[in-house]
Amino acid sequence: MTETLPPNSACERCELCTKFEPKSVNISGRRIGKRNPEKVVLILSQSPGSEEDKADKVFVGKSGELLTEGLAAAGLTDAFITNPVRCYVKTGVTMKPAWVKACRPYLDGELEMLGFGQDDGVERFILALGNTALMSTLKRANVLEAEGKEQWSEDLKAWVFPLRHPAAVLRAMGEKNGWLLNFARFGRLVRGDLLEKPPVKVDIAWSLPEVYDFAEKLSNAERFTYDWEAKPVPWWHKDFVPYTIAFSMEEGHSTVVPLLHPESPFEGDEVEQIISALGEFMQKKRPKKAPWNGVYDDLVFYRLTGLLPWMNYDPMAAWHAIDENSPKSLKWNTRARLGWPDYDIGAGHDLAERDIEEVMVYNGYDSAGTLCLWEMAEAELARMPRVESYVNRQVMPMIRSLERMVARGVHINRRVLKERIRIVSREMRRTRALVPVENPGSPKQIAHWLYDQESLPILKLTKAGAPSTDEETVKKLALRFPTVRRVLDYRRPAKNLGKIGRAHV
Repeated sequence: MTETLPPNSACERCELCTKFEPKSVNISGRRIGKRNPEKVVLILSQSPGSEEDKADKVFVGKSGELLTEGLAAAGLTDAFITNPVRCYVKTGVTMKPAWVKACRPYLDGELEMLGFGQDDGVERFILALGNTALMSTLKRANVLEAEGKEQWSEDLKAWVFPLRHPAAVLRAMGEKNGWLLNFARFGRLVRGDLLEKPPVKVDIAWSLPEVYDFAEKLSNAERFTYDWEAKPVPWWHKDFVPYTIAFSMEEGHSTVVPLLHPESPFEGDEVEQIISALGEFMQKKRPKKAPWNGVYDDLVFYRLTGLLPWMNYDPMAAWHAIDENSPKSLKWNTRARLGWPDYDIGAGHDLAERDIEEVMVYNGYDSAGTLCLWEMAEAELARMPRVESYVNRQVMPMIRSLERMVARGVHINRRVLKERIRIVSREMRRTRALVPVENPGSPKQIAHWLYDQESLPILKLTKAGAPSTDEETVKKLALRFPTVRRVLDYRRPAKNLGKIGRAHV
């Protein structure tokens, strides 16, 4: 098989051959590593950058270095790398569909060379880096929404794995670890190591005796996780309805109790008995208990019983302490950290419309995944003693306090609040009279006064290109022109008025 197609350096199919004064025209893809005859990996990016343009070679420079790091995280040594757009596009310029269309024949030639679209027994995979690559393969945009979720393309006879472009990660390096975890998942996909379904046995308690027997076992467990499925409205909403609740006491096993799903075998009184039986030990410090994002799950218990569970641990908060830039969703973490498939059945929609057994299996996966991630987070934190201490001594108590505060509300001393508002309002009226514009809260009017009437120097422009009046700029001007302090004097009480609602808890 030919490894590359001959470049067409005389290409004039679109304006890019001259628009950004490229040094190289129509840069072809290239192979890294030795070709694997049984598996074809294509890395599809966007367009050559300045370094690629100089080298007449795809993926060099900083983006190429990060891509190499991603390939190492994925354990991949063989891939063909190319772009949907073949000439240099200046950084920050929006990619035009006309450019992608003009270069499409070159991409199609490489896809054909690599056998995409053929049903010949060879496994094929595409890593789509960024929106242009995603649109060129799956005809959809928004790579952030699709990232890390492999999708089969019948047209290409290949798995397509969307991922952000390395250049986007270089602009937000805090997100690098999460990006590398997604990249590692792509490696599992290529090797065939991804699970077809979560490795969880889900039991269902269909009768009250089964529920009570399970509740007894749960109360004597060492630890467990729990998770609700409910109508997609806030826990405090008048239309809130709990459909099912799932628990996991051991890895790979969960038990689900149906509640008020339309197909549930239990009536309202029976559901009250079930929740009451569970509530008896949910308030206690033992067994150890953990939901994923307890500020939701625990407040559901509070809504139904008037009692708050004692949350010993919140794996979501623990993973945030380990890496605050990684995605917080349970589904992302089960995919990226556990290698589970995407088992989401659309929990953003009303699950009352789904078959109850499907809902309960989904619920069971959530609780089982939470248990795995709890144990994994503890193991990770054990290697980070200072962070571990911070999580256990500050984060978890803080979340319990936050739950109590949200559940029971915050007391406001209305008499003191009224007096503070009166004082701040009086100060705003006084300082407003000192600023010679009709509306001191208008940046446009302040700019007109400072720069047009007073002819002060313009130190900074807004994104729209207008002279800035932000706090930093006004403070710098005030050092040289004292009258400008009137703007700060007005803004200070206005800012305090926005904060004043937190007074006197």
